[in-house]
Amino acid sequence: RSNNQSLPEDIFTMMMMSRPCSASWALGIFVWACQMSLCFLIMIELGHEAGIVGSFLSGYNWLTRPDATVYIGQFISIIFVTLAQGDMFSSVRTIQWLRKNTRWDIILLGKEENDDPPSTWDWILHILIPNVLKFIQGFAVFFVSFFIIMTRSNLLDLIKDFTSLMIVSELDNIAFDFTAYGYLGESLYLKTVDAQDIEIDDIAQRQGGRFIFRKLWAWVLLGLTLAIWCYFFTVYLLKLNGWRI
Repeated sequence: RSNNQSLPEDIFTMMMMSRPCSASWALGIFVWACQMSLCFLIMIELGHEAGIVGSFLSGYNWLTRPDATVYIGQFISIIFVTLAQGDMFSSVRTIQWLRKNTRWDIILLGKEENDDPPSTWDWILHILIPNVLKFIQGFAVFFVSFFIIMTRSNLLDLIKDFTSLMIVSELDNIAFDFTAYGYLGESLYLKTVDAQDIEIDDIAQRQGGRFIFRKLWAWVLLGLTLAIWCYFFTVYLLKLNGWRI
């Protein structure tokens, strides 16, 4: 049975299939800039709202105000915000699958086996840069989401803000779907069609490294964020029992 897998259907896959300075790259950079700008503006708003700089200096007093229901909501949200960051996970997986010493140009660019292999610079432009941008965007959304989760003192606000931020993470997928309808021209539409037809075969997946190493960093990320949450939840319980901290 075939275990072929597809690349993500998003703007970054279109960038991988196109040359720099093309329409696909212009669209991808524009969408990425919008996502990063929104993350930056949200962080500024959080700084004004919660006094993040002052809170760092005063020992995160603003993180100990919620009650038990909010902490439970934070715990659940942290798990789901980690699972929802498909952009981080898929970017690492794609780089592992389409490594520099593979014939990724056959898969993405339609080259033939007897064509000259791609150079390192070609790999950087087509594989590394789009996926690094994708990872940065995914991590930015994750970082801002984590701050939102940890700074809410009301469960309803926590869920509302956390859910709203997921839209920022999905902008690249939304832009891809919009392009796939043909609203941005035929050339970009054809790129979306090609992107949906790309498959990574079993051999390329096995060459991408052992599965345990591909998922280990995700568990480390989840463990670190939950460890931070456990610290503040422990502080909350100690204060609840009369301890002075």
